[in-house]
Amino acid sequence: MKNKKLIRAMDLVDDKYVTEAAPSLYKTRNHFSRGLIIAACICVMVTVLSLVLFMPYKDEPVNDDLKQYESSEYYDIIVKLDAITRVHSTKDESYKNNFDMLTDVLLGGLMNGAVSKDDAALDMPSMAPDMDDAVSNGTEINDGGSYSEITDNQVAGVTEADLIKRSGKYIYYLNPASESLYIYTIEGDNSKRVASFKIKTNAYARITYASEWEFYLSEDCNTVTVVAPYYAQKVGSCVELIAIDVSNVNDISVKNRVCMTGDLLSTRVKDGKILLMTRFAVPYNPDFSDESTFLPQIGDGENAMTSCAPDKIFCPEEVTEPRYTVVAMLEEGTLVVKDTAAYLSYSEEAYVSADTVYVTRSYLHNESDGAVSIGGTMTDIALLKYSGESFEHCGTATVEGYIKNQYSLDEYNGILRVVTTVDTTVSKIISGPNVYSNSIIRSGTSASLWCIDINTLEIVASVKDFAPKGETVESVRFDGNTAYVCTAVVITFTDPVFFFDLSDLDNITYTDTGDISGYSSSLINFGNGFLVGIGYGDNRNNLKVEVYAENGKKVEAVSSFEMTARFSEEYKSYYVDRENQLIGIGVNHKGQTGYIVLHFDGHELKLAAHEELMGSNYEYSRGVYIEDRFYIVSEGDFVVTQLFKGSN
Repeated sequence: MKNKKLIRAMDLVDDKYVTEAAPSLYKTRNHFSRGLIIAACICVMVTVLSLVLFMPYKDEPVNDDLKQYESSEYYDIIVKLDAITRVHSTKDESYKNNFDMLTDVLLGGLMNGAVSKDDAALDMPSMAPDMDDAVSNGTEINDGGSYSEITDNQVAGVTEADLIKRSGKYIYYLNPASESLYIYTIEGDNSKRVASFKIKTNAYARITYASEWEFYLSEDCNTVTVVAPYYAQKVGSCVELIAIDVSNVNDISVKNRVCMTGDLLSTRVKDGKILLMTRFAVPYNPDFSDESTFLPQIGDGENAMTSCAPDKIFCPEEVTEPRYTVVAMLEEGTLVVKDTAAYLSYSEEAYVSADTVYVTRSYLHNESDGAVSIGGTMTDIALLKYSGESFEHCGTATVEGYIKNQYSLDEYNGILRVVTTVDTTVSKIISGPNVYSNSIIRSGTSASLWCIDINTLEIVASVKDFAPKGETVESVRFDGNTAYVCTAVVITFTDPVFFFDLSDLDNITYTDTGDISGYSSSLINFGNGFLVGIGYGDNRNNLKVEVYAENGKKVEAVSSFEMTARFSEEYKSYYVDRENQLIGIGVNHKGQTGYIVLHFDGHELKLAAHEELMGSNYEYSRGVYIEDRFYIVSEGDFVVTQLFKGSN
């Protein structure tokens, strides 16, 4: 009671008397107090907002969450994926925190609103193209199986998809810009386009990645199989195979479609089998009750999708990436699915030999003795046989370093040869009561070559750190018992090219060109003892094509061609004609799209043709030399030129 009376008495005191008693002190404290209150309020608001938005959702026991899936045949995979994908939460598990959820909702709503005008069309059932999609002049097409390969395939007999294929009478070109198949006659200066066919992907496709399209032409020239990546709202990224009947230009039609989830990695055709390879990514917090969220699938692209069988999913002991490399085997023409296989934690390169698919994954590896730590990249290479009617997993080999691309691997006489960029960091471990850190002693890159017995998966020979320190592998080409490797310090635009003799694995020898200007992003065995490098000169705007040859115990540059131009770096976009010693390359010279043809006469590399083309994307340009004419196709042009004016 006394306390209450005291409080009431204090309330009756007029503030002005207090102010008069100590005016300056009161004002200072008054303003100071208000400032403190305002600042404190702001701090509290910021703290609360940060906690609300950014505090991770509350952890939950993993075992309790996964018990409901113990009876699933994919349970082991679920456990491994859960360990690297799940953000534990009592709220919506598709988000790490409220900020993640809020930005996804707001940005997702904006993105959906931007494309919502097409939603009605996207929900329509899949339909085959109408006859209006096929345009022709009435000419029938029937070539009687006169297929002729254009693409310079890495492995003989294992065909790679491209934007151009040909028969004895016709050139087939897939135009990504118009999403159409064009068919041209091969009649010299009288050549013309006789048919075009608009290609429609699955009706549920939301975004079509036409820039990645490519196709195959069957041996009987009656079927074109288009490889078409797209994105659909319900199933995510997919790759669709579309088999198109082109036996008669008046009746071009879709025969069949098959879709596999994931982003396009690569494809091959061998003996009537299509090998489709994709990268399938598992999102954070997958819904393990819905197989489509964590398992790669194949089917019609919407309703009839089948998950990869559990016994055909392979994974390492430690899963480092929530991604798969997926391989499907299908019959060419009918697109009947023979088998599928998936490698969890693999998502990088794929090399295909005559009977084996090699897929890779890279990861960091460290070893320590308590005083010194040695770390670097390691690469696992898994072997998948496809020579039968189903896949057979044949184990995994491991090498130091990381792989540039498919051309860094080659199978020959039971040996897998691999070239890697090796990155090594040696650190001194500094430890104490309150500190634990590393002090780098040395680090750097070089290149190494590895030879692996494909039966035992053991490394039987190697050449370690053969490149100068600081260089990385930029291009590799194998040819029988020979390997060619270009390494470079990219920022300085200098390179050596190495020639390896692999005929005796107990005594591997090599020589190199020494440092020369520029570096090659692609190497081509050009026959007759010559090697061609396509790449950069002294800067990124300078195309340089160089011919090399062995001269005694050293390698010398024989001739080179340079021009100020941007150029296609996709190897299969080049036209390589060893018989006529021709190289064709799509370029952009001074802002103008074009195509150049180079001819090597045994001594000098010369420009044989430079044609300006309509269209803006030089990477879509393709060419082929037939009899005495060079045929060039692009997104907006078709040109026929005579290279050697003295010929008829």
